[in-house]
Amino acid sequence: QNEADLFAAEIPDVSKDFGLSLPWAPSGILPKVRWLKAHEPKILEKGSRLLQAKDFLLFHLTGEFASDNWSSKGLINAQTLKPTQAWNSLALPNDLIPTIGKPWEVAGKTSMNNKFLPAGIPVAIGWSDALAGMLALEVFSKPTAFVISGSSDIAGISCAKLSEGKHSLSTVPESCAPLPVIFGPTQSSGSAISWAAELFNSTPEDLLTKSLERSEAHSEIFLPYLAGERAPIWRSDIRALFAGLSHQSKFSDIAHAVIFGVGFTARHIIDQAKSLSKELPSVVHLGGASHQSKLWLDIRSRILRSEVISFSESDSSSIGAAILAASAATGISPEVLAPKFSGEKLHFTSTIENQNIAGIEYQKYLDWVERSIR
Repeated sequence: QNEADLFAAEIPDVSKDFGLSLPWAPSGILPKVRWLKAHEPKILEKGSRLLQAKDFLLFHLTGEFASDNWSSKGLINAQTLKPTQAWNSLALPNDLIPTIGKPWEVAGKTSMNNKFLPAGIPVAIGWSDALAGMLALEVFSKPTAFVISGSSDIAGISCAKLSEGKHSLSTVPESCAPLPVIFGPTQSSGSAISWAAELFNSTPEDLLTKSLERSEAHSEIFLPYLAGERAPIWRSDIRALFAGLSHQSKFSDIAHAVIFGVGFTARHIIDQAKSLSKELPSVVHLGGASHQSKLWLDIRSRILRSEVISFSESDSSSIGAAILAASAATGISPEVLAPKFSGEKLHFTSTIENQNIAGIEYQKYLDWVERSIR
């Protein structure tokens, strides 16, 4: 965190330097490298490379040091591919930066020395799990909104062109993907639901069912900031809270607050993303295991005030990786291939009445967000 804070003070706006928008965070490459330079400098000696996990595996399969511009953001400008000012400030050799290519390009073939696969198999450079998941949800095939669920959520929109404007989300520029994307990760979604289920000696499934027992608007609100929050707040110091509880509040009301509170975090991101694009997607594509539940589809549709489409394969990142491999093998663009891998889809649109009720609760949620970050 200290290294991220130092960079934020030195370079508060990274958009020009990085060629994309990205909040400073301890999970970023550069804060980690800065820490290594101060505490473990031998790791950065000659012959080393700065690789993501998928790049490390690529090296062991092919012997090639390669990555993509999105995965190496911060080390290089995502558009010019030249080392960034932030990187140069560390006074480290550029040889640490791997060769940069497209995620769907062949980096090399499996070597005779690899211990995993037969020699001679082409291997694509690959992408981050988040962007591979977006690819599988057809986010790069046409402008759309999306939510990928897990322990935390990733939410945002793709569009034909990014608009200028102040925001606290990440942007994937056209130099990194077939369509630009504005998105952000939450800190706790599935993990918050699991926490609540354990706290109340229940199960996530029971919370989901109980959350829809009462049809009118609820006064109970939950901010799922159990370990702080990432997008769009980026505060590690704030914590979760329940609000609006009374003697009349029942377990079903608490369940509703938890489930809808998690859902509201994704809408908060999508609403901010939509403010930066001239396009307003009419549907939301959903990925992740929880979205196989029709109850979750109903809840997402209520909260997002739109039709939702759930993709049948819950591990969207793995499907995205397969699409990249197919693209590398055939030369067909990944966004063209993506619909061929999507499988069965579930469509759902909640009633306008239920969307309006969720809208009332969402405004209460936003009010409590503002109070919590003061």
